[in-house]
Amino acid sequence: MVVENGAKFYTKGAQTYVGGYFGSFGAFNNIQVTGNNSPVGYDKPNTNTLYFGYNGDGNMLTISDGGRVNADYFYNSTSSNSITVAGSNSLLNIGYYFGPGNGGYDNRIIVYQWR
Repeated sequence: MVVENGAKFYTKGAQTYVGGYFGSFGAFNNIQVTGNNSPVGYDKPNTNTLYFGYNGDGNMLTISDGGRVNADYFYNSTSSNSITVAGSNSLLNIGYYFGPGNGGYDNRIIVYQWR
């Protein structure tokens, strides 16, 4: 999934699953959020939980060039997933709880500034 150049992806009062849901083993998903004013997540606080790598390994989330991902709760419960936040004004915004390795191993979080 690609969200870019001002596009928006909101879930209202819901839970978002990337990488499988209730027995479906969806692995190797790739989400790219790039460009200013390109949010993914919620439009109101305290309404969204993001399960990244819920039931499948090898997922990638890339936030770049001012992209933004919002979640009140962020769970990562499988293995070999990566999150990259890069570039000016890019943001992974977690409101209450961030669990980058719940039940998994070899997960990576990379944060850097391009020059």
